[in-house]
Amino acid sequence: MRSVKIIFAFTLAAMLLPDVFAADNNVKEIPAPATGSVVPAGKNPSSAKEKNKTGKKAVKSVKETVKQAEKKADKSEKSGQEQKLTAEYVLSELEAWDRKLESLDVKFLQTVFFKEADIKQSIEGTMQYIKPDLLRIEHISPAKQIVTTDKKDILIYKPEDRQAIKATWDGWVKTQNQAFYGILDFGNYSSLSKNNNVSLEGGEKGKPYVLVFTPKEGTAYRLALTLSGKDFFPAEAELSVGSAVTSTKLIKVRKNITLDRELFEQKLPEKTEIINF
Repeated sequence: MRSVKIIFAFTLAAMLLPDVFAADNNVKEIPAPATGSVVPAGKNPSSAKEKNKTGKKAVKSVKETVKQAEKKADKSEKSGQEQKLTAEYVLSELEAWDRKLESLDVKFLQTVFFKEADIKQSIEGTMQYIKPDLLRIEHISPAKQIVTTDKKDILIYKPEDRQAIKATWDGWVKTQNQAFYGILDFGNYSSLSKNNNVSLEGGEKGKPYVLVFTPKEGTAYRLALTLSGKDFFPAEAELSVGSAVTSTKLIKVRKNITLDRELFEQKLPEKTEIINF
């Protein structure tokens, strides 16, 4: 990249100063005539010298311009290297955003792809959160399902089946992949770094930064969080476990707004079958 900038600067100078380069290449200094000699008509030694000096000054100016371009390219290259963020820094920014989060209201689009069976399922829904522990997830399609929890108990209601599954949060968590519930564990994203190895992808040529989590022990998986360039908000998540890949995208994001706490209290219809898990 440096050589391209230098060539461009030199070419641009040549375009702007064509007469100067012609003077330097073609005009030779004319010796001063001896006393009493006659200078041929049309020849002016002093003007030729001045033109030659002007050409040399212009060439020197161009060389200085080239050197400045080199220094600027070096500085730009070093600056780009310094702006390359580390996984530790990006992770700290994600955790800082998480600590500032008081409430959240988003719409999500989720795709679950089972590679071996070549089956893909798409889910659309909404999610609300109030710090520290209130969480509501509602599936709108293909089938309606409402999940509410206060991180003590969890209630999963399926209207079409007229069934509800009730469990303790800790008991439910034990049945899930730690990366799956880790995505939903707002206010506690720091636990992801404690339980996982962390690496960083992206960041080049305007691409978003992607934090990748892999477990230090236990079941193998890969969790990739694509972060917003504005505030490191995890706008997308991709979880790979075995042959299943779950991709989630958060849209219509509203942060730190007032939410009705009644959203997180489910009133089940009569005759709903409750299964204690």
